[in-house]
Amino acid sequence: MAAHRISKDGIVAAPWTLLAIALGLTGGYGIWSISEPAPPLFSDFLVAYYDAGLRVVARGAVPTWPLDTVCTEGFVNLPVLAWLFAPLALVERNAAAWLFFTIGLVAVLAAYVLMVRRFRLADRERAYLLLAVLLNGPGINSLREGNVTHIMLLFLVLAVVLWQAGAERTMGCVLGFCAILKLPLALLGVYFLVRRRWRIVAAMAATGGLTLAASILVFGPAINVAWYHECVAPFAAKVMPGFNNQSLVAFAYRLDNGSAHLHSWFLVEPTLAVHVARAASVALAIMGAVWLLAHPAEAPPNDGKASAPTSRDLSELALVLVVAVILTPLAWSHYFVWLLLPWALGLAGLLSMPAGRLPWWLLNGGFLLSALPVVDVSTHLGALTPLWARTFVSSAFLGCATVLAALVLAVRQGAASAHGNQPMRARWVTGLSRLLRARNGQGLLPTERVTRQLALLLGAVLVINGLLWLVTPSSLGDSGLKHLGYYLSRVSDGDSWAPMAHALHYIEQEYFAAGTSRPLYTELVLRLGEKFQYPPFTLFIAATLRGWDTALGGMVYSAMFVSWMAVLLSVAGTVAILETALRRAHVTRADDPLLGPRLLVAAALCFTFYPLLKAFTLGQIQTWLNALLTLALLAWMWHRPTLSGLLVGCCLLVKPHYGLLLVWGVLRREWRFAVTGAAVFLAGTWFSIRVIGLEHHLDYVAILSHLSRHGEAFYPNQSLNGLLNRLMSLADPVAYNNLTWAAGRFPPFTLWIYVATLAAGAVLVAAA
Repeated sequence: MAAHRISKDGIVAAPWTLLAIALGLTGGYGIWSISEPAPPLFSDFLVAYYDAGLRVVARGAVPTWPLDTVCTEGFVNLPVLAWLFAPLALVERNAAAWLFFTIGLVAVLAAYVLMVRRFRLADRERAYLLLAVLLNGPGINSLREGNVTHIMLLFLVLAVVLWQAGAERTMGCVLGFCAILKLPLALLGVYFLVRRRWRIVAAMAATGGLTLAASILVFGPAINVAWYHECVAPFAAKVMPGFNNQSLVAFAYRLDNGSAHLHSWFLVEPTLAVHVARAASVALAIMGAVWLLAHPAEAPPNDGKASAPTSRDLSELALVLVVAVILTPLAWSHYFVWLLLPWALGLAGLLSMPAGRLPWWLLNGGFLLSALPVVDVSTHLGALTPLWARTFVSSAFLGCATVLAALVLAVRQGAASAHGNQPMRARWVTGLSRLLRARNGQGLLPTERVTRQLALLLGAVLVINGLLWLVTPSSLGDSGLKHLGYYLSRVSDGDSWAPMAHALHYIEQEYFAAGTSRPLYTELVLRLGEKFQYPPFTLFIAATLRGWDTALGGMVYSAMFVSWMAVLLSVAGTVAILETALRRAHVTRADDPLLGPRLLVAAALCFTFYPLLKAFTLGQIQTWLNALLTLALLAWMWHRPTLSGLLVGCCLLVKPHYGLLLVWGVLRREWRFAVTGAAVFLAGTWFSIRVIGLEHHLDYVAILSHLSRHGEAFYPNQSLNGLLNRLMSLADPVAYNNLTWAAGRFPPFTLWIYVATLAAGAVLVAAA
């Protein structure tokens, strides 16, 4: 027998090897000859990857996708990833294409070798897998297209191998890279989050976050936001009905329309069947997540060591991978080459497949159906074309759905075996049951009582917002949920950014270039009625945003992106503050079973908080300050006064009245906090004076004095000064107008309002 092996760790036994190679190469050549796409070869590589590499090499930070056509015909990845293909752009076009083909072929063979050796396949199974690789229709389609999908197979296999070796952090980095290149694979991160594999989740998040940060740093927010709007968002709202889109929504669309758009790669409006399919997929995804949460796997070890995956873990991973392929709005035919991994795991006996033939028939039959050659014969079928379009055109989708059914059975079997075939509920399910059964909070633990109170508060907020939406006229209706809709739709105005842009234009084009002698604030605020109330340092922010938007235009575009992220940061920071406070009060523990539900409820409360979301929809820089102040408070709670002071100092450069926090720090003798904050503020102000000039800073002090004497009566001003000015409207409703916004007007100076405002401020500082 030893003579029949290639080596000590031979890939396959010689007889099976010869047969697999003969059949595989012969059949593979035949599939290559008929497979899509039609010549010329390597269209994805040349039109997308090679073109994007040329763009960044020749022109630097420019949009990497085609601006004159749909994103399906060009580079659709995160802009910074174009630099991965820059070295190939230095090679002649055809030579680069064949070089990339060679790299892809080596990657597929490496994936095969890894699966054979690490999954410990028997001789015959090794030959079966080799045959499946050589005859895989989606894989050959990916090679002909010149896509990276088949290369991603190697990284997915490598991730499983690393998991088996206990290298969870490295595995997370590999999966994070996969998710950046192919967005549907980000669903794997959600799975590991649900399963509390924190090392993997942290590594995936760090890899993705650093890549995104690099893309923003190199290309600027504007190009990255435009990439999302042009290359990601449209596919979530509409449908690409071409025959090689094997997603659930494309299948539903073809059920409705037959062959009407079978050869169209433009986005079309969804039909009723598509809406139903989307709703069903969301419902199934939520039900699946709840099932995973309610049926916990073996808890990860607390000794700092990673645990190898069980057959149940691998079954769940395979299931999530298949779900990611089948539910993405754009599942190209070549995506289904990834099904080689679940099939190889089943072939090696590493899945928790139940007894009986049905699961294996489903797994093998579904894989064969999804691995068929990617060919288009619809033009030769005549009257049968509509029927063909509604059925067998979606063979990869149907095969994938069949594999999914087999993996569902495997996961159920794994859950039953893990607990001795007895039903088991997660601790949080038990905790929620106690919350629902408790009356008036009696008999609840402190952690359960807090979670219950937060849930009741969220329910009250939703009811009140719903009533406001029902009974308030549309012209007057304003609620937290309404602004949440604006936030999710990325609808933001320019309340801060427009005055900043005007101020920057005046300084650059009129004061310095044209030699106008009037200082900034005297000209804009007093003469032109522009309520630019920020210090001169903010002009550097305006200039930075404008620089980011040079390629696409519009400062509000970049500002909206940063503000959108700032809201997320504020929510995350607020939830962290809540948990930190509860831990300090010994209300909760690190292993609190209600941690997950409480975090979700707290985050939901933040996303219904009107002031937080209103600042975003107005287009206010206050969203940035909210995030900085939230992090400053969190740093303070974590005993990091220097970091807290640094963040507060950044806020002072935008709104100096936050200097009261430094006064509080001095009174409390928190010197590291106060000195750091003051140093940041003074350094920024000194730099601003050196660049912009002292005159404008003295003018800003004068305008601050003017604003403090007059205040603002407009009703959104909810300060004590605003309230007192609105009281004066009873005596003079015209001068103290508080219902309509007047850009160039302030209420008249009233001595008693001025004194009362100063006195209230002094009392509050003294009390703190």
